[in-house]
Amino acid sequence: MRRAHQPLADGHAGTLRLRCTLPGDGGGDFSAKLSITLRGQRLQNVDAATATHTRGGFNLNLDSQCVVGRLSSDYGVERGWEIAMHEDAQAEVIYLYRPDPGRMPDIALEQPDAPKPLVFTREGATESDRVAPMRVPV
Repeated sequence: MRRAHQPLADGHAGTLRLRCTLPGDGGGDFSAKLSITLRGQRLQNVDAATATHTRGGFNLNLDSQCVVGRLSSDYGVERGWEIAMHEDAQAEVIYLYRPDPGRMPDIALEQPDAPKPLVFTREGATESDRVAPMRVPV
């Protein structure tokens, strides 16, 4: 799991991008739970398509909502999210990947130290040793 953070112009919100690269061809069964909290309160996830296609615009309340969009489809080796949220919010991710649930139902990969979620803040991963370093294009 890699992360990138890009602050927005107003200084109160930011965009967190989380990307996961699955092994092999990305086939199999990948499930993930994403939870965004601010000061201990869970934020309501607003689908990015809803936020961008609402007639007349969409009023986002950063204290109670965040916008979550997918970085990729649900197929292939790359999976991820783009989350517009309050700068002090944190994202928790729990995932499970089963490469071949039909032939090998007992083989699965989950986040390091599961069931403890991976936690991301504006400073990055709270335990960076549990997350692969971000790769910057050259």
